[in-house]
Amino acid sequence: NSAVAGGVVFAVSSGNSNTDACGQSPASAADAITVNSSTSSDARSSFSNYGTCTDIFAPGSGIRSTIMGGGTQSWSGTSMASPHVAGVAALLLDELGDVGSGQVWTVMQDRATRDKISSAGSGSPNLLLYSGTLSGDPCVSAGCPDVEVQWVSNVKVKTNRGKNGSGTVTVQVVESGGAPLSGVTVNGSWTVNTTESFTTSSGVTDGNGMVELGTGGIRFATSFSFCVTSLSGSVADVTGYFASPPPCDVFQEPYDDGGTVDPPPAIGAPISFSATPVQKGRNYRASLEWSGGAATIDVVRDGEAIVAGVSNSGSYNDNLGKNVSGTFVYKVCNAGTLDECSNTDDASF
Repeated sequence: NSAVAGGVVFAVSSGNSNTDACGQSPASAADAITVNSSTSSDARSSFSNYGTCTDIFAPGSGIRSTIMGGGTQSWSGTSMASPHVAGVAALLLDELGDVGSGQVWTVMQDRATRDKISSAGSGSPNLLLYSGTLSGDPCVSAGCPDVEVQWVSNVKVKTNRGKNGSGTVTVQVVESGGAPLSGVTVNGSWTVNTTESFTTSSGVTDGNGMVELGTGGIRFATSFSFCVTSLSGSVADVTGYFASPPPCDVFQEPYDDGGTVDPPPAIGAPISFSATPVQKGRNYRASLEWSGGAATIDVVRDGEAIVAGVSNSGSYNDNLGKNVSGTFVYKVCNAGTLDECSNTDDASF
């Protein structure tokens, strides 16, 4: 748990004793992603542990891999399942950037396939790991806020002696009428030289609701224009959130070396703050989530800052330890302020 708080994402095996994983370590660690084993027919492997201390299922029966000295061999165990989760976590870190374990787990959970595992075991979440980008249920943990594109920067252009060009643009996404929203995938299209169209790679908004999209290098480019085409992720329904035409920005010759970028609107205090009590075995924590806020924030428990001046990732886990009881009152504030704070919410144990 201390290592997770230090920024490491852990995928751990639940164990192979066909029993409740809450009685084993590190399976019972509150902040690790604890993995059960599934078969090729999407059943819980007969040996796999289970229970409320586990988080997700991944393939763990008859997994072929290389062996020392050359060749391959098939193995079974939750230690075969947890590397699948570690691999997807690595893909998510590549996609999302420098985020904490909590946000990695939120996206992994959102994208998992639900209610697929037979005989999952008492207390086990019926989630099967999915490595793609589609969400099985985007509203399961983050809710379903309405979103809109609030700001699209001017296209910024780089050129190389008139032969090669590339364009970048920055997009900001907010909750409708509210604060910036992180974790939204923004897609857009580029038109180069008026007629040649290029689809951008998707990008995911950061804690300020911002993401930069680019064309990559294009030879003999004379003009660039950009349009947002879609949003996806933990949002309710993005259909109709775009004007006609969609939010666009055009940059034509002559090139203004470096282009121009409009300043984004000021970011207000956090909103939509929530605190959720979580018990995993004998370990207790408060899972905090919010949207908006400044680039750095303070996390406040019972009127005192327990974390000050940290990067605004939109989530934080307050590890309270073992056998905790009582009610804790939380909020988040823009760093160093007393009046730019979210609503408060309680976590009771």
